[in-house]
Amino acid sequence: MSDLERGITRRPRRETARLLADALTLSGEQRSRFLAAARHASSPFSTRSNSAPPSSTLPHPTTPIFGRDREVVDCLALLRRRDTRLVTLVGPGGVGKTRLAIEVAAKLIDDPAGSVDFVDLSPLDDPDLVVPTLARALGITESPEHPLWESLVSHLAETPQLIVLDTFEHLIAAAGDVADLLSAAADLKLLVTSRVPLRLRAERRFQVPSLPVPGRGGSQDLARFAQFPSVALFLDRAQAVDFDFALDGRNAPDIELICRHLDGLPLAIELAAARVDQSSISEISQQTARGLDRLANGPRDLPPRQQRLEQTIQWGYQHLDADCQSVLRQIATFTSGCSFEAIAATTDADHDPAVLRNTLGRLVACNLVLAETANLSIIYGRLSGAMQSYLYAAVAFFVLGSAIGYRGIRAKLRRSALEKRLKELREKRLKELREKR
Repeated sequence: MSDLERGITRRPRRETARLLADALTLSGEQRSRFLAAARHASSPFSTRSNSAPPSSTLPHPTTPIFGRDREVVDCLALLRRRDTRLVTLVGPGGVGKTRLAIEVAAKLIDDPAGSVDFVDLSPLDDPDLVVPTLARALGITESPEHPLWESLVSHLAETPQLIVLDTFEHLIAAAGDVADLLSAAADLKLLVTSRVPLRLRAERRFQVPSLPVPGRGGSQDLARFAQFPSVALFLDRAQAVDFDFALDGRNAPDIELICRHLDGLPLAIELAAARVDQSSISEISQQTARGLDRLANGPRDLPPRQQRLEQTIQWGYQHLDADCQSVLRQIATFTSGCSFEAIAATTDADHDPAVLRNTLGRLVACNLVLAETANLSIIYGRLSGAMQSYLYAAVAFFVLGSAIGYRGIRAKLRRSALEKRLKELREKRLKELREKR
């Protein structure tokens, strides 16, 4: 009550509203209407006075978004449901989770609702810093009378609000704090971007797919070909560095190959298109077919981890625990996918099958491994071309016993030779296992 009298807050707490209703001896419909007026004069994404200007700390994108109309509509519908509190945009690095989150949140700024805020978590390396960072982004400070958590909860409880928490995957231990905030602030909604789900009961996962790519020979009809989102993105980014660049019958086949080589991954396509002022389209196509180390020198206003595709993948790989890294490297040696039994046979003989299955589940959840059903069995692998290339370098590090790096591996060991060596190691390992039996 004292906060109301001093103007610190404009809405009473729930318990205060109930006490006032008791003091006024309200009951039935009168009590319900009083409590609604006290606490829910404006509910999430519902009626609000036109005189209240929308509030937002969202970044303003400097480039258009391509191929996300369906995802934007579906995500908006999900967030506007009253029972939705937490939506997590999940997908591999470079798929465009942040860009989609900003696009969705921007659509809600003009909705009759509370504020929309954006918090970048990528610079953090400690899960304990998530709450202080969120509070600072909202302009909330700690005082001797009010601890930071109490002040943050009080702020979030008094105003309907959507907050975008961007890049959460390396801070997953802070998921408990997210759950506590949602429990403490009934009008709070969170839109999170993460390579891995938070695994909270309130969470609704939204898988962000790569952009559609043309099929083989799809470049023959130029008008239809240009409508593919992956192609449209490539053309837009290419024309940003070369104003005269245009789609024609000569470069279309190579653009098709580029988009296919890069699996429709928006960041990879953007980095490839940025090279049209340095290389011919044919050369870029050949470079993307050979590996991801050529996709570098991205825009300076991108985060450092996104200025090279290799860094984007490495950033995610380095945040895995040792078990996940080890199993992921093993899967990379099977270029066409593999069964659970094959993975188990080529890992530590003492590896607990239950632990291995759990590790595989985490890799699938991290969008680093695909799990597909074939002949009633689960086949793991089928990694994207970019991820496969990076993992070959990681595998080579352990096979060859030296840190030769990705570029060095191309000079010192052709992929065919590496595959031969890995095959020999697998056969040797399987032979040892058979002899032990």
